[in-house]
Amino acid sequence: MKKVFKVAIITFVFLCVSLGVLANENNLDVYEEPIFEFEQDYVVIEDTTELKIKTNLEFKAKDIVWSVSDDSIAEIANGKIKPKNNGRVTVTATYTPLNIKATCIVDVKYVIGKVKINLYTHTYHSLKITISQQKNATHYEILRSTSKNGKYRLVATVTSTSYIDKNLTCGTTYYYKVRAINKNNNVKGKYSDIKYRRVFPGKMTITAKRARTFNSNYIAWNKLSGSHGYIIFRSDSQNGRYIKVGETTSTSYIDKNLRTGKTYYYKVRAYRIVSKKRVYGLCTEAFGIKPMLGRPMVKINQYGSYIRINITKVKDASGYEIYKSNQQNGKYSRVGYTNKLVYNDSKIVYEATYYYKIRAYSIKNGKRIYSDYTNPICVNTKVPAPTTTVSRYNKERLRIGWTVDSKCSGYEIYISENGIDYKVLRQVEGNTLRYCYTTNLAVNQRYYIKTRGYKIINGEKVYGNYSKTVTYYLNQFFNALKLKTDYNVRSAASGSYKSVGTVKKEQIVLYYGSEGNYYRIKLNNKWGYIHKSYVISYKDANVLGLSNINQFSNQGGSPLPMGCEVTSLAVVLRYLGFNSVTKNILADKYQPMGKVGYTDPNVAFVGTPYSSKPYGCYAPVIVKTANNYFNAIGNCNYQVNNLTGINIDNLYTEIDKGNPLIMWITYGKPYHQESWVLKYGTKTTKEGQGQYKFVWYGLQHCVAVAGYNKKKNTLIIADVGCSGELTEYSISELKAGYNKLGKQIVSITPNN
Repeated sequence: MKKVFKVAIITFVFLCVSLGVLANENNLDVYEEPIFEFEQDYVVIEDTTELKIKTNLEFKAKDIVWSVSDDSIAEIANGKIKPKNNGRVTVTATYTPLNIKATCIVDVKYVIGKVKINLYTHTYHSLKITISQQKNATHYEILRSTSKNGKYRLVATVTSTSYIDKNLTCGTTYYYKVRAINKNNNVKGKYSDIKYRRVFPGKMTITAKRARTFNSNYIAWNKLSGSHGYIIFRSDSQNGRYIKVGETTSTSYIDKNLRTGKTYYYKVRAYRIVSKKRVYGLCTEAFGIKPMLGRPMVKINQYGSYIRINITKVKDASGYEIYKSNQQNGKYSRVGYTNKLVYNDSKIVYEATYYYKIRAYSIKNGKRIYSDYTNPICVNTKVPAPTTTVSRYNKERLRIGWTVDSKCSGYEIYISENGIDYKVLRQVEGNTLRYCYTTNLAVNQRYYIKTRGYKIINGEKVYGNYSKTVTYYLNQFFNALKLKTDYNVRSAASGSYKSVGTVKKEQIVLYYGSEGNYYRIKLNNKWGYIHKSYVISYKDANVLGLSNINQFSNQGGSPLPMGCEVTSLAVVLRYLGFNSVTKNILADKYQPMGKVGYTDPNVAFVGTPYSSKPYGCYAPVIVKTANNYFNAIGNCNYQVNNLTGINIDNLYTEIDKGNPLIMWITYGKPYHQESWVLKYGTKTTKEGQGQYKFVWYGLQHCVAVAGYNKKKNTLIIADVGCSGELTEYSISELKAGYNKLGKQIVSITPNN
């Protein structure tokens, strides 16, 4: 008995604690029954509802498990019950620590509300229906009839809250009603109130409404699908009586013979012809237009020492008045007028702000009719940037020029050897001097030159922008000499040494210094010496250090009887430092070729340069060949330029820049050798369709230009068709053939 009693006491204590017995420090003295039940044991719901528990227990949400007797009618989670269908369910809440249960009877009424609908005109054969969204609805049934009390036919079941009902008859009135349904449980809501609408062309959007002239207005609108025409109405007041003033099938209308300055109001509507009767759409909203001269559109910018105003022509305008002010809202004064579309205002100062307004005018019956002013346009004047030019003055000096502005106080000229670190070359006060010269500069060096002007304002220099930087490569010009007679050049300063070649009479060679009575030259890539007594002084020539290659010899590769173009290219590339290139490498690997009679020489070489038949190629092919070579060796330091079209008298400037040239000339007067009819669009002809004729002229030749003698008006040429170094030709001798072949010139220049 004693043991049983102890067990009973322990069990009782455990049970009391579990049931929430209140204890003090000494003993168990109070007991309270647990309460766990629904606040209502019966509820009716139509929407998601929270069921509440009445309890004296402390618990967490996870301590209670919820369930319903039929989850096809409702579902529950965390005490919130959601309807799924009509019916009755028992909800059970279980307090899991003590396994105490509470129940509640719930009658579920699954209700779908009554929708509201609106109808809108969509097109001439369709209406748009919008539907108010309803809870519990999965779909909406749309029914239609042609009379309010007639038979309604289901036209669509949709999930969205809008629908376009198409293929309707223009001019017919349609009636609609809609109800929401839930397809999952076949619950249906009530039908909406019946709405109706007549199908007719929609309302247009006005896209333009403006005065066209001083006595006409212009109206435009978007094209309305299905419309057969448009009617234009006009009134003298916005809410007044509108009368028809026009009808058109286009999307614009000009209302003429109006009173200048009076505001006219318009409405436009479309119509469609159905069964020989017109069905009208809605009128646009009323809008007003005042016929008057159109307001000009202008662009205003500073151009050097003046402000240029560009005006867009206004129809019927006789001219334009220009007004200027120093303040946007200040007093504007007329500074001029013009009947042209450009006006230059030279009455300006630099570092100032001006505002301009322009209006057009037309003269009718001796009176001026004005347009509205443009909005004020602001211009902030600056000291303009000059234009800088650079040319060669002599072998070691440059001539720098700049444009002069009468409003500038002076100019500064800057020079750099790297394009980053500039130093002031010269400061020029005033605005009369337009050029200056450098001191002697290092040759074979690139120079960067720029200038800028300044204006002295309140004792301070206010600078304008720098000019565009001009890059100039000051190449080395070599000393040249001519021979009185043919001369056998020896390998040392004596006649007893081995010969390195012969220099013909009148031929030009470059010399690199002297030893006693001998000049040191380079011939056939070998050093040689010429006695001074055989030399004609030739100090006036500017000559680049080109070394000639004979196309007919094994020099620089095997002979190329018709390869003067790639041989001249090889001469130039070797001058630029590509010493491993040969005429044969260029011809074999990089020059495009095509068959005679099927090839345009502007696209590919005609035939092969190894042939003795007199064909060749033109400047675009040599440009392509050079670029192919540079791409193959991965060189991007040079660019190939097709300068075709440059006058022969202007070649000096290119040579002064250190750029040897590849030039197409003729030996004597060119003649019509033969012609081909070529098909467009092949690999060796021009792009396009059809056929074209090409004429090949005889006696063509290509050479490298190494220099010039300005006093004698000659060009110094590395003639790849001749042995030896350089040959001198008069420009008058070359000009006819050069022009006949289209003034073709190619240069290769370093990238900046």
